[in-house]
Amino acid sequence: MVKKINVQSLFQGLQDEMLSSLGVLKIGHAPTLGDFTEINWLELFKCYLPRRYMADRAFVVDSEGLISDAIDIVIYDAFYSPFLLNKNGIKFVPAESVYAVFEVKQDISKNHIEYAGKKASSVRKLKRTSVKINNAGKLVEPKAHFEIIAGLLCTKNSWASLSSSKENIKKHFLKLKKNEKLNISCCLKVGSICLNEEEVQISPQKDALLIFFFNFLQLLQTIGTTPAMDIKKYLSNLE
Repeated sequence: MVKKINVQSLFQGLQDEMLSSLGVLKIGHAPTLGDFTEINWLELFKCYLPRRYMADRAFVVDSEGLISDAIDIVIYDAFYSPFLLNKNGIKFVPAESVYAVFEVKQDISKNHIEYAGKKASSVRKLKRTSVKINNAGKLVEPKAHFEIIAGLLCTKNSWASLSSSKENIKKHFLKLKKNEKLNISCCLKVGSICLNEEEVQISPQKDALLIFFFNFLQLLQTIGTTPAMDIKKYLSNLE
């Protein structure tokens, strides 16, 4: 006899565990903030992302020596682009290895949306190389570059009500320039926020974290692998 399991309860258990790891505890039906000045989203990614992905606070650099702003969370691949400099606790990640970048703020607001957009732009403007790789004895052509995912991660809502929050979020997300756009974001007090072409979709608040995380995993699946960096390009720009 085949046994059945309640998948929804499993997912809810996962969300409760994720919320707990963020320092957000559920009392009854209401999430409450722990005594944290910053929610530890970075540890969440490190704990729950598949092992092929890495997550760190970092700067992103390119083969021409240009560098991004400091990024709160960089999701990157260390398989095809293994170059990583860790100097005095500050990490520098090559642009080719970056899947996604996130900014972390306590609350979601017009200023924080614009700030996260500018941080995303500082990464997307960097030059990325791509070279052929040997895969199972066959030389594979250079992989085309994908758009680096970007987003904003928050706990609280800065607007008066949930309905006004959703209206303002949609308005300010759509005002961002092409290089600044935020593909996927999350505010625990509002919902998971996804930009689909010219439409901003916001999930129910109660499942915000879980929906965000699974939507993000789906975006990563769509991307596949990062391109292999051209190490010669980096070497040629050494003085």
